[in-house]
Amino acid sequence: MHSKLVTFFFNLIFFVYTPITVLVSMEVIGELPFGWIFLSCSLSLPFLIFINNDVKGIALGKPILFFYLFLFLFSVTLVNNYTSSNSELVKGHVSNIIVLLTLYILALKIDFSNTLFKKVGVAAFLVSTLFILYNRNFIMNFWDFLLVSLNYQGIGMCYFILSLPIFMLENRILKNICFVLSMVCLNIIGARTEMISLLFIIVIFEIFSRPRQIRVILLIVLTLLFLIFLLIGKDILNFIGLEKVTVLFNLEKDESWIERKEFLNEGLNTIKNNIIFGKYGNYEEGKYIHNILSAWVDLGLFGFLVLFLSLTFILFEALKIIYVEHAQKKDVLFLGFALTIFIVAVFSKQYTYPLIGFCVGMYNHFSNKRYNILLNKN
Repeated sequence: MHSKLVTFFFNLIFFVYTPITVLVSMEVIGELPFGWIFLSCSLSLPFLIFINNDVKGIALGKPILFFYLFLFLFSVTLVNNYTSSNSELVKGHVSNIIVLLTLYILALKIDFSNTLFKKVGVAAFLVSTLFILYNRNFIMNFWDFLLVSLNYQGIGMCYFILSLPIFMLENRILKNICFVLSMVCLNIIGARTEMISLLFIIVIFEIFSRPRQIRVILLIVLTLLFLIFLLIGKDILNFIGLEKVTVLFNLEKDESWIERKEFLNEGLNTIKNNIIFGKYGNYEEGKYIHNILSAWVDLGLFGFLVLFLSLTFILFEALKIIYVEHAQKKDVLFLGFALTIFIVAVFSKQYTYPLIGFCVGMYNHFSNKRYNILLNKN
Protein backbone atom coordinates (compact mmCIF):
# COMPACT_ATOMS: atom_id res chain seq x y z
CA MET A 1 0.00 0.00 0.00
CA HIS A 2 2.88 2.35 0.86
CA SER A 3 4.52 1.97 -2.57
CA LYS A 4 1.17 2.43 -4.36
CA LEU A 5 0.45 5.72 -2.57
CA VAL A 6 3.96 7.09 -3.06
CA THR A 7 3.86 6.15 -6.74
CA PHE A 8 0.46 7.81 -7.10
CA PHE A 9 1.56 11.10 -5.53
CA PHE A 10 4.85 11.10 -7.49
CA ASN A 11 2.92 10.92 -10.75
CA LEU A 12 0.19 13.30 -9.55
CA ILE A 13 2.84 15.97 -9.08
CA PHE A 14 5.28 15.33 -11.94
CA PHE A 15 3.39 13.35 -14.60
CA VAL A 16 0.17 15.39 -14.63
CA TYR A 17 2.09 18.69 -14.75
CA THR A 18 2.95 18.64 -18.46
CA PRO A 19 -0.53 17.98 -19.93
CA ILE A 20 -2.12 20.40 -17.45
CA THR A 21 0.39 23.16 -18.27
CA VAL A 22 0.08 22.69 -22.03
CA LEU A 23 -3.73 22.63 -21.87
CA VAL A 24 -3.75 25.81 -19.77
CA SER A 25 -1.46 27.49 -22.31
CA MET A 26 -3.77 26.37 -25.13
CA GLU A 27 -6.66 27.87 -23.09
CA VAL A 28 -8.43 24.50 -23.14
CA ILE A 29 -8.73 24.76 -19.34
CA GLY A 30 -8.54 27.77 -17.05
CA GLU A 31 -5.40 28.97 -15.31
CA LEU A 32 -4.66 27.42 -11.90
CA PRO A 33 -3.71 29.64 -8.92
CA PHE A 34 0.05 29.29 -8.31
CA GLY A 35 0.21 26.48 -10.88
CA TRP A 36 -0.14 22.69 -10.79
CA ILE A 37 3.00 22.01 -8.74
CA PHE A 38 1.66 24.03 -5.80
CA LEU A 39 -1.86 22.64 -6.11
CA SER A 40 -0.74 19.01 -6.37
CA CYS A 41 1.78 19.42 -3.56
CA SER A 42 -0.88 21.00 -1.32
CA LEU A 43 -3.18 18.04 -2.01
CA SER A 44 -0.40 15.48 -1.50
CA LEU A 45 1.30 16.87 1.61
CA PRO A 46 -1.29 15.82 4.25
CA PHE A 47 -1.29 12.24 2.92
CA LEU A 48 2.48 11.97 2.49
CA ILE A 49 3.07 12.99 6.09
CA PHE A 50 1.17 9.96 7.36
CA ILE A 51 2.51 7.38 4.89
CA ASN A 52 4.89 5.04 6.71
CA ASN A 53 8.43 4.92 5.38
CA ASP A 54 9.95 1.58 4.32
CA VAL A 55 13.26 2.63 5.88
CA LYS A 56 13.32 2.10 9.64
CA GLY A 57 13.93 5.10 11.87
CA ILE A 58 14.38 8.70 10.75
CA ALA A 59 17.54 10.44 9.60
CA LEU A 60 18.82 13.41 11.59
CA GLY A 61 22.03 14.19 9.72
CA LYS A 62 23.45 17.70 9.36
CA PRO A 63 21.95 18.27 5.86
CA ILE A 64 18.44 17.62 7.19
CA LEU A 65 18.85 19.79 10.27
CA PHE A 66 20.20 22.64 8.15
CA PHE A 67 17.32 22.18 5.68
CA TYR A 68 14.78 22.40 8.50
CA LEU A 69 16.52 25.54 9.76
CA PHE A 70 16.43 26.99 6.24
CA LEU A 71 12.66 26.44 6.02
CA PHE A 72 12.23 27.98 9.49
CA LEU A 73 14.26 31.11 8.60
CA PHE A 74 12.43 31.34 5.28
CA SER A 75 9.06 31.27 7.09
CA VAL A 76 10.15 33.84 9.71
CA THR A 77 11.37 36.17 6.95
CA LEU A 78 7.99 36.02 5.22
CA VAL A 79 6.13 36.81 8.45
CA ASN A 80 8.44 39.73 9.28
CA ASN A 81 8.35 41.25 5.79
CA TYR A 82 4.70 40.85 4.84
CA THR A 83 3.14 44.12 3.65
CA SER A 84 0.31 44.97 1.31
CA SER A 85 2.81 46.11 -1.32
CA ASN A 86 4.67 42.78 -1.50
CA SER A 87 1.78 40.44 -0.69
CA GLU A 88 1.98 38.65 -4.06
CA LEU A 89 5.69 37.93 -3.63
CA VAL A 90 5.12 36.62 -0.10
CA LYS A 91 2.23 34.42 -1.23
CA GLY A 92 4.43 33.03 -3.98
CA HIS A 93 7.15 32.24 -1.46
CA VAL A 94 4.67 30.57 0.88
CA SER A 95 3.77 28.27 -2.02
CA ASN A 96 7.51 27.64 -2.53
CA ILE A 97 7.87 26.48 1.08
CA ILE A 98 4.94 24.07 0.68
CA VAL A 99 6.45 22.66 -2.53
CA LEU A 100 9.94 22.29 -1.01
CA LEU A 101 8.54 20.51 2.05
CA THR A 102 6.25 18.24 0.01
CA LEU A 103 8.98 17.16 -2.41
CA TYR A 104 11.31 16.55 0.53
CA ILE A 105 8.80 14.21 2.18
CA LEU A 106 7.94 12.56 -1.14
CA ALA A 107 11.59 11.80 -2.00
CA LEU A 108 12.42 10.37 1.42
CA LYS A 109 9.61 7.83 0.97
CA ILE A 110 10.44 6.76 -2.60
CA ASP A 111 12.18 3.45 -3.13
CA PHE A 112 13.56 3.74 -6.67
CA SER A 113 14.23 -0.01 -6.75
CA ASN A 114 10.60 -0.88 -5.99
CA THR A 115 9.12 -2.89 -8.88
CA LEU A 116 5.79 -1.06 -8.93
CA PHE A 117 7.45 2.35 -8.82
CA LYS A 118 9.80 1.40 -11.66
CA LYS A 119 7.05 0.04 -13.92
CA VAL A 120 4.62 2.91 -13.37
CA GLY A 121 7.45 5.47 -13.49
CA VAL A 122 8.77 4.23 -16.84
CA ALA A 123 5.21 4.04 -18.22
CA ALA A 124 4.56 7.63 -17.10
CA PHE A 125 7.82 8.71 -18.72
CA LEU A 126 6.87 7.06 -22.04
CA VAL A 127 3.37 8.59 -22.04
CA SER A 128 4.86 12.03 -21.28
CA THR A 129 7.32 11.49 -24.11
CA LEU A 130 4.52 10.73 -26.57
CA PHE A 131 2.57 13.78 -25.37
CA ILE A 132 5.57 16.07 -25.84
CA LEU A 133 6.39 14.64 -29.27
CA TYR A 134 2.74 14.97 -30.36
CA ASN A 135 2.59 18.61 -29.20
CA ARG A 136 6.15 19.48 -30.20
CA ASN A 137 5.14 22.23 -32.64
CA PHE A 138 3.18 24.11 -29.99
CA ILE A 139 5.82 23.56 -27.28
CA MET A 140 8.69 24.69 -29.49
CA ASN A 141 6.87 27.65 -31.04
CA PHE A 142 4.44 28.78 -28.35
CA TRP A 143 5.76 32.35 -28.62
CA ASP A 144 4.22 32.52 -32.12
CA PHE A 145 0.75 32.44 -30.57
CA LEU A 146 -0.63 35.75 -29.27
CA LEU A 147 -1.25 35.98 -25.52
CA VAL A 148 0.14 32.48 -24.95
CA SER A 149 2.82 31.68 -22.38
CA LEU A 150 4.24 28.29 -21.47
CA ASN A 151 6.27 27.42 -18.38
CA TYR A 152 8.84 25.39 -20.28
CA GLN A 153 11.15 25.39 -17.25
CA GLY A 154 8.49 23.69 -15.14
CA ILE A 155 7.81 21.13 -17.87
CA GLY A 156 11.54 20.51 -18.21
CA MET A 157 11.96 20.02 -14.47
CA CYS A 158 9.05 17.56 -14.21
CA TYR A 159 10.13 15.60 -17.28
CA PHE A 160 13.67 15.49 -15.87
CA ILE A 161 12.36 13.88 -12.66
CA LEU A 162 10.17 11.47 -14.64
CA SER A 163 13.38 10.32 -16.35
CA LEU A 164 14.91 9.05 -13.08
CA PRO A 165 13.12 5.64 -12.99
CA ILE A 166 14.81 4.84 -16.32
CA PHE A 167 18.09 4.31 -14.47
CA MET A 168 16.61 1.33 -12.64
CA LEU A 169 15.79 -0.59 -15.84
CA GLU A 170 17.61 -3.90 -16.33
CA ASN A 171 17.12 -4.01 -20.11
CA ARG A 172 20.04 -1.95 -21.44
CA ILE A 173 18.55 -1.51 -24.93
CA LEU A 174 15.27 -0.14 -23.55
CA LYS A 175 17.19 2.04 -21.10
CA ASN A 176 19.33 3.58 -23.85
CA ILE A 177 16.28 4.17 -26.07
CA CYS A 178 14.59 5.98 -23.18
CA PHE A 179 17.71 8.08 -22.57
CA VAL A 180 17.76 9.17 -26.22
CA LEU A 181 14.05 9.99 -26.10
CA SER A 182 14.51 12.02 -22.92
CA MET A 183 17.32 14.09 -24.46
CA VAL A 184 15.22 14.69 -27.60
CA CYS A 185 12.20 15.83 -25.57
CA LEU A 186 14.23 18.07 -23.26
CA ASN A 187 15.62 19.75 -26.38
CA ILE A 188 12.07 20.19 -27.73
CA ILE A 189 11.02 21.74 -24.43
CA GLY A 190 14.02 24.06 -24.48
CA ALA A 191 15.11 22.93 -21.01
CA ARG A 192 18.84 23.40 -21.50
CA THR A 193 19.78 23.05 -17.82
CA GLU A 194 17.75 19.86 -17.36
CA MET A 195 19.13 18.33 -20.58
CA ILE A 196 22.73 18.90 -19.48
CA SER A 197 21.86 17.73 -15.96
CA LEU A 198 20.38 14.47 -17.21
CA LEU A 199 23.38 13.86 -19.45
CA PHE A 200 25.67 14.48 -16.47
CA ILE A 201 23.76 11.97 -14.32
CA ILE A 202 23.90 9.40 -17.14
CA VAL A 203 27.70 9.76 -17.30
CA ILE A 204 28.09 9.48 -13.51
CA PHE A 205 25.74 6.49 -13.41
CA GLU A 206 27.50 4.63 -16.24
CA ILE A 207 30.90 5.16 -14.62
CA PHE A 208 30.24 4.40 -10.97
CA SER A 209 27.80 1.52 -11.44
CA ARG A 210 30.74 -0.47 -12.90
CA PRO A 211 33.60 -2.32 -11.14
CA ARG A 212 36.50 -0.10 -10.08
CA GLN A 213 38.89 -1.21 -12.86
CA ILE A 214 36.34 -0.36 -15.56
CA ARG A 215 35.63 3.00 -13.90
CA VAL A 216 39.22 4.12 -14.50
CA ILE A 217 39.05 3.17 -18.18
CA LEU A 218 35.72 4.95 -18.63
CA LEU A 219 37.03 8.08 -16.90
CA ILE A 220 40.03 8.20 -19.25
CA VAL A 221 37.88 7.61 -22.35
CA LEU A 222 35.25 10.17 -21.34
CA THR A 223 37.92 12.74 -20.49
CA LEU A 224 39.39 12.36 -23.97
CA LEU A 225 35.93 12.62 -25.54
CA PHE A 226 35.24 15.75 -23.51
CA LEU A 227 38.47 17.38 -24.73
CA ILE A 228 37.55 16.52 -28.32
CA PHE A 229 34.07 17.92 -27.72
CA LEU A 230 35.56 21.23 -26.57
CA LEU A 231 37.26 21.49 -29.96
CA ILE A 232 34.47 20.45 -32.33
CA GLY A 233 31.42 20.27 -30.07
CA LYS A 234 29.75 23.40 -31.46
CA ASP A 235 29.68 21.95 -34.98
CA ILE A 236 28.36 18.63 -33.71
CA LEU A 237 25.55 20.28 -31.74
CA ASN A 238 24.51 22.36 -34.73
CA PHE A 239 24.50 19.26 -36.93
CA ILE A 240 22.20 17.27 -34.62
CA GLY A 241 19.82 20.18 -34.01
CA LEU A 242 20.91 21.33 -30.54
CA GLU A 243 21.49 24.97 -31.44
CA LYS A 244 20.21 26.14 -28.05
CA VAL A 245 23.13 24.43 -26.36
CA THR A 246 25.78 25.92 -28.65
CA VAL A 247 25.48 29.29 -26.88
CA LEU A 248 27.47 27.71 -24.04
CA PHE A 249 30.51 28.08 -26.29
CA ASN A 250 30.00 31.85 -26.42
CA LEU A 251 28.07 32.97 -23.35
CA GLU A 252 28.90 36.63 -23.83
CA LYS A 253 26.46 36.69 -26.78
CA ASP A 254 23.69 34.81 -25.00
CA GLU A 255 20.86 37.20 -24.05
CA SER A 256 19.88 35.09 -21.04
CA TRP A 257 23.45 35.10 -19.75
CA ILE A 258 23.76 38.88 -20.21
CA GLU A 259 20.51 39.48 -18.31
CA ARG A 260 21.58 37.18 -15.49
CA LYS A 261 24.87 39.04 -15.12
CA GLU A 262 22.90 42.26 -14.68
CA PHE A 263 20.64 40.62 -12.08
CA LEU A 264 23.73 39.28 -10.29
CA ASN A 265 25.39 42.69 -10.13
CA GLU A 266 22.23 44.30 -8.75
CA GLY A 267 21.86 41.51 -6.20
CA LEU A 268 25.49 41.79 -5.10
CA ASN A 269 24.94 45.52 -4.46
CA THR A 270 21.97 44.63 -2.26
CA ILE A 271 24.07 42.09 -0.34
CA LYS A 272 26.92 44.60 0.04
CA ASN A 273 24.57 47.14 1.62
CA ASN A 274 22.67 44.58 3.73
CA ILE A 275 25.26 41.93 4.61
CA ILE A 276 23.64 40.41 7.71
CA PHE A 277 19.90 40.55 7.14
CA GLY A 278 19.66 41.02 3.38
CA LYS A 279 16.74 42.99 1.96
CA TYR A 280 13.73 40.82 1.18
CA GLY A 281 12.21 41.33 -2.28
CA ASN A 282 14.65 44.06 -3.29
CA TYR A 283 14.31 43.31 -7.01
CA GLU A 284 11.75 43.59 -9.78
CA GLU A 285 9.61 40.57 -10.63
CA GLY A 286 11.75 37.86 -12.20
CA LYS A 287 14.97 39.90 -11.87
CA TYR A 288 16.46 37.99 -8.94
CA ILE A 289 19.93 36.43 -8.79
CA HIS A 290 19.85 33.08 -10.59
CA ASN A 291 22.01 31.21 -8.10
CA ILE A 292 22.16 30.41 -4.40
CA LEU A 293 23.13 34.00 -3.54
CA SER A 294 19.47 34.86 -4.07
CA ALA A 295 18.94 33.39 -0.59
CA TRP A 296 21.34 35.98 0.83
CA VAL A 297 19.31 38.81 -0.74
CA ASP A 298 15.98 37.59 0.65
CA LEU A 299 16.90 35.70 3.83
CA GLY A 300 20.15 37.31 4.87
CA LEU A 301 23.54 35.75 5.62
CA PHE A 302 22.21 33.02 7.93
CA GLY A 303 19.50 31.91 5.51
CA PHE A 304 22.11 31.62 2.77
CA LEU A 305 24.56 29.72 4.99
CA VAL A 306 22.14 27.06 6.25
CA LEU A 307 20.97 26.28 2.71
CA PHE A 308 24.53 26.16 1.37
CA LEU A 309 25.66 23.94 4.26
CA SER A 310 22.73 21.58 3.72
CA LEU A 311 23.65 21.10 0.05
CA THR A 312 27.38 20.87 0.82
CA PHE A 313 26.98 18.14 3.45
CA ILE A 314 24.74 16.19 1.06
CA LEU A 315 27.47 16.47 -1.55
CA PHE A 316 30.10 15.15 0.88
CA GLU A 317 27.88 12.20 1.84
CA ALA A 318 27.10 11.40 -1.80
CA LEU A 319 30.78 11.44 -2.80
CA LYS A 320 31.43 8.56 -0.37
CA ILE A 321 29.53 6.31 -2.80
CA ILE A 322 32.49 6.68 -5.21
CA TYR A 323 34.59 4.49 -2.91
CA VAL A 324 32.00 1.70 -2.69
CA GLU A 325 33.15 -1.22 -4.85
CA HIS A 326 29.70 -2.60 -5.73
CA ALA A 327 27.23 0.20 -5.04
CA GLN A 328 23.53 -0.39 -5.71
CA LYS A 329 21.99 1.33 -8.72
CA LYS A 330 19.80 3.56 -6.58
CA ASP A 331 22.85 4.69 -4.57
CA VAL A 332 24.72 5.65 -7.76
CA LEU A 333 21.60 7.46 -8.96
CA PHE A 334 21.62 9.44 -5.70
CA LEU A 335 25.30 10.26 -6.29
CA GLY A 336 24.59 11.66 -9.75
CA PHE A 337 21.47 13.51 -8.65
CA ALA A 338 23.15 15.07 -5.60
CA LEU A 339 26.13 16.26 -7.66
CA THR A 340 23.80 17.71 -10.28
CA ILE A 341 21.50 19.54 -7.87
CA PHE A 342 24.48 20.98 -5.98
CA ILE A 343 25.92 22.44 -9.20
CA VAL A 344 22.55 23.64 -10.51
CA ALA A 345 21.34 25.10 -7.20
CA VAL A 346 24.61 26.87 -6.40
CA PHE A 347 25.27 28.29 -9.87
CA SER A 348 22.04 28.66 -11.88
CA LYS A 349 18.81 28.43 -9.83
CA GLN A 350 17.07 30.57 -7.24
CA TYR A 351 17.02 29.28 -3.66
CA THR A 352 13.35 28.27 -4.07
CA TYR A 353 14.23 25.65 -6.72
CA PRO A 354 11.83 22.76 -5.92
CA LEU A 355 14.37 19.99 -6.56
CA ILE A 356 16.46 21.18 -3.61
CA GLY A 357 13.75 19.72 -1.38
CA PHE A 358 13.66 16.53 -3.47
CA CYS A 359 17.44 16.18 -3.15
CA VAL A 360 17.39 16.54 0.65
CA GLY A 361 14.61 13.95 0.75
CA MET A 362 16.72 11.51 -1.30
CA TYR A 363 19.58 12.04 1.15
CA ASN A 364 17.20 11.30 4.03
CA HIS A 365 16.14 8.05 2.37
CA PHE A 366 19.69 6.86 1.66
CA SER A 367 21.31 8.14 4.85
CA ASN A 368 22.70 5.52 7.25
CA LYS A 369 22.52 8.00 10.14
CA ARG A 370 19.13 6.86 11.32
CA TYR A 371 17.53 6.84 14.75
CA ASN A 372 14.60 4.77 15.94
CA ILE A 373 12.06 7.32 17.07
CA LEU A 374 8.35 6.87 17.72
CA LEU A 375 7.56 8.63 14.46
CA ASN A 376 8.38 5.36 12.66
CA LYS A 377 7.14 2.12 14.17
CA ASN A 378 8.34 -0.23 11.41
